[in-house]
Amino acid sequence: MGILRQIGAVLLFASSAAGSQQMAAPQPLPPGVDVRIDAQPRIATVGDPIRIELTVSLPQGFEARLPEPKGQMGDFSVLDSQPSPVTPPAAQGRDKASKVKNAEGGPGIRRALFVVALFRTGSFEFPSLPIVIRDPSGKEFSAASPSIKIEIRSVLTGKDEKLKDLKKQAEIEDPARWLYRLGIVLLLLILALVAWLLWRKRRKPVLRRTELPGLDPYALAEADLRDLIGRGLLERGFVKQFYVGLSEIVKRVLEAGYRISTSEKTTSEIMEGLSQISGAVPAGAEFARIESFLSGCDLVKFAKYLPSALENEVTIQAAFAILETCRKRGSVPAATQTSTAAVEVP
Repeated sequence: MGILRQIGAVLLFASSAAGSQQMAAPQPLPPGVDVRIDAQPRIATVGDPIRIELTVSLPQGFEARLPEPKGQMGDFSVLDSQPSPVTPPAAQGRDKASKVKNAEGGPGIRRALFVVALFRTGSFEFPSLPIVIRDPSGKEFSAASPSIKIEIRSVLTGKDEKLKDLKKQAEIEDPARWLYRLGIVLLLLILALVAWLLWRKRRKPVLRRTELPGLDPYALAEADLRDLIGRGLLERGFVKQFYVGLSEIVKRVLEAGYRISTSEKTTSEIMEGLSQISGAVPAGAEFARIESFLSGCDLVKFAKYLPSALENEVTIQAAFAILETCRKRGSVPAATQTSTAAVEVP
């Protein structure tokens, strides 16, 4: 329906223009009458609105009827038109087109504005517009506006003359997937590290720590005890160092006398080992003495306990007593005494 209305408007405008030409053929313009037309822009792209402005300059007492095109004008599509001011009612019945009359009969300028567009490329000519001019005596003159050349260019220029295909849509991965993959990698690394540590631990060689044959371990321990006491560590305030050395000597004595491993063992582990010796468990009093001695050394080494001078003397006497007890056991002759405690190589 919209297309039919546009076609009807064009036919109506054509018939009106033809009627005007039949009524009054184009004649030379009266003196003082000037008709101009302008287009902005004159170089445009497809679909751009183009402003067409028609200007008629009139002397005193003259009237002008300007056209109001609608729909299609040749290759141009009329998008909008702004009619000229309406003439008095007496003059409106003479023609369907809008008419312009000088204000109070004086000279003036009358304008009409059209907005058009073209939808294909090339050089085009905006057609002339019919204008009817009436002098003060009522005589009419037919006139026409000059034609205008307009160039329409494509919106695609240079390297973009052909449309390019759409690029493939970029795929953005969900961050949760990256976190999931990273977690799996970290888990595998941890499992590999644990497996390597277990394998390395199993492959550690076990060596037997032996003492030189022909040496009495108890005599060596007694010599070490007397040497430790003779250093004067307690008198100089090196209490912890003294108890560390004292406990190590007694542990070697226990290892030789009861054939148990004491290296890198805690007090509870040593006492558990003594309680499990087949047929050679220390007597109750001796067992309690060993436990009291080791526990007292632990308080000084690990709890920063500072014993009194009397406590120091009691601890030293307990060390010698344990030494004598293990020596009397005579479980292994001095000439063949060896220690078979198993020690892992770090």
